[in-house]
Amino acid sequence: ITEIEAETIVRTLLKEKRFSKLRPSGEPDFYVGKILDAVKDSKKEGWAPEVVREFASKETERIKNDESSISSRGKTKGMLKGTALERIEKCGRTVIFADVYEAYEAKKKEEKKMDFDDLIIELLNAFREDRTLLQLLQEKFLYILVDEHQDTNDSQNMLIRAIADFFDS
Repeated sequence: ITEIEAETIVRTLLKEKRFSKLRPSGEPDFYVGKILDAVKDSKKEGWAPEVVREFASKETERIKNDESSISSRGKTKGMLKGTALERIEKCGRTVIFADVYEAYEAKKKEEKKMDFDDLIIELLNAFREDRTLLQLLQEKFLYILVDEHQDTNDSQNMLIRAIADFFDS
């Protein structure tokens, strides 16, 4: 998928009413680039939309139940502090992002398109679904050299780990 195609998909998705919070009036394309960057970052970390959504939901509950989030003075005594409300609002936007991410992935799949980060994720999925494929690759390589390992991301590390798990050490 090209950058322009990806932006077009996100722009089209953001026109849906359910994503109106990510489409500020006067600048409806404000979040397009930020959403694509967040999708890319999520994939690099190996986070599917469900993982992002679940994390944001759990974080919202954690904030609501955290005693330090409750005001102990003034008119808001016993209520959530302003900082807690801001964090909860941010988690709400993260849930909406997860919905956009999920719809973006569905649209790409429908159009039979992939981006670079999909290549690693799809290979990891193929390893989970087809143990023989994984075993064939594991048996093929006696050594694995990872140059600049400090620059690898989580999904790349999962790929390395999957292949290297074949060996005892």
